[in-house]
Amino acid sequence: MRCWSGLMWCGRVPRLLDCMADRPVMVAGAALMVLTLLALVAATGALIALRLWPKDDPESFEHTHQNLPLDHPHLKGKRRHAHPFVVDDAHPRWASQL
Repeated sequence: MRCWSGLMWCGRVPRLLDCMADRPVMVAGAALMVLTLLALVAATGALIALRLWPKDDPESFEHTHQNLPLDHPHLKGKRRHAHPFVVDDAHPRWASQL
């Protein structure tokens, strides 16, 4: 059966499905290669992230809130304070922008 040459000329999906049904081992091998490639990309990204992430990443940040009144519950009476950083209503930006 010459399904690949016909597929190249007309590009019909039903013909592709017929070809795939005729060659399940080939389809399974192609799927395994794609999954292996995706796993390699994910592992490479994880290794790059581990390499680039700072070793001395602090958990708490000392900062001020000039935009909040001193009696705001977050400040607890002190303008300068430190706590583990979260993005919330009192901290709408990332820590490098505080």
